[in-house]
Amino acid sequence: MMPRAFISYRRLDSAALATLIAVTLKNEYDIDAFVDTRNTDGGGPFPDRLRRAIETSDLFVCLLGATTLDSTWVRNEIEHAAAHHKTMIPIFQEQYNPPESAPTPAVDQLLQSDGIQILDVRNVYVDQAIEDLAKMIRKSVPRRGIKRTTSLLLTALMILIAGGVFAAAQLTLRNAPAADTPENTSLPSPTVPATDETTPVADETALGFTRITRNADWSVWSEDFDGVPMVLVPAGCFMMGSEDGSDDERPTVELCFNEPFWIDKFEVTNGQFWRFDGQAEREPNSADDDQPRDNITWYEARGFCLVRGARLPSEAEWEYAASGPDNLRFPWGNEWIEENAAWDDNTEQESLPVGSRPEGVSWVGAYDMSGNIWEWVNTKYRDYPYDHEDGRDLPANEEGDYRVIRGGAYDSGGEAFLSTSFRNNNVPDYFNIYDGFRCARDYS
Repeated sequence: MMPRAFISYRRLDSAALATLIAVTLKNEYDIDAFVDTRNTDGGGPFPDRLRRAIETSDLFVCLLGATTLDSTWVRNEIEHAAAHHKTMIPIFQEQYNPPESAPTPAVDQLLQSDGIQILDVRNVYVDQAIEDLAKMIRKSVPRRGIKRTTSLLLTALMILIAGGVFAAAQLTLRNAPAADTPENTSLPSPTVPATDETTPVADETALGFTRITRNADWSVWSEDFDGVPMVLVPAGCFMMGSEDGSDDERPTVELCFNEPFWIDKFEVTNGQFWRFDGQAEREPNSADDDQPRDNITWYEARGFCLVRGARLPSEAEWEYAASGPDNLRFPWGNEWIEENAAWDDNTEQESLPVGSRPEGVSWVGAYDMSGNIWEWVNTKYRDYPYDHEDGRDLPANEEGDYRVIRGGAYDSGGEAFLSTSFRNNNVPDYFNIYDGFRCARDYS
């Protein structure tokens, strides 16, 4: 049974961090975390819902920022957790200032408990701090239900072993890759959800599960997620890099995706960033709603995607969505057409509203993958050949862990910088008016 933690925080100090921690615990450590902006347990007055959530959680986590303990809401949550004998874990943020004396015994109990320091301002070792929190939660929550379910599981296993071995062997053979199947960069192929006979089901090619071998075999498929349009990128193979490009684009390697995935149709805009309460230290270069959100660090971009229930794309996902199985040099084809991209020669040194170059759209329906704004991706900047298994797509845990940016920008001075394979990089806490991002998400 999945452990459940209640995360208490003050919105003024910790809203983005609370969401980041909750999403990471769920996605990477299989730990459910209650955050009041992301989930509730039904109707009733809001304070009652919070109290029920604390009571039904296994433990209580409190983010402590500069003014957290000034909040009556947070103090009431701490009191309720203490009254119900919940294990309490304080997370001391970088701007936390210890009070001269605890206002209540419950707060004192929290502050005296084993806790974690998280350097959220400098974005140093944030991922390690969340991993340490996950370990503390696992250690604090005993394994449940083992005695009660063991006999039932054994009985079920005995029944299944007798009748299921042959079927299991058939399934294994059916799903086994061919001997010459290229290395894939994604998880094993998923199973299409079963439906009843009254529900119309698109065929697997339409859903993107069947590998396509050329761009022309795919029709653009777009859906909205919380009001944000995303396009589906189908399973398939492509050559990562370019033998005609820069040294860091070589050697090329064939990579395959067994699963489809979603990627934003447009770069994240100022309007979208504000609508989802994105958190960034600096204001954008332009305040127009339809222009891409710039002046943003890799950490801030990643945090925003997580707030949306998404993530930053890997470098391989980004390039595949831009070039496809045809291995196009530019999102629209292999010939440079300057009107298809927003770059140095046709802009007034400012980004354009997203989608302003419709002829430059990629084969999956993603706009501005050449020019307008550089885009952060999740991947660490490392030499080719690209190897998904070497840790380059794991979270950043060290200062100076350079991350890749892709696609070129409105100040890029030539077609070489605007190709689908060109690579650039910055340290993850770097920002400027030329760097933005788009998000991706798993198909499921």
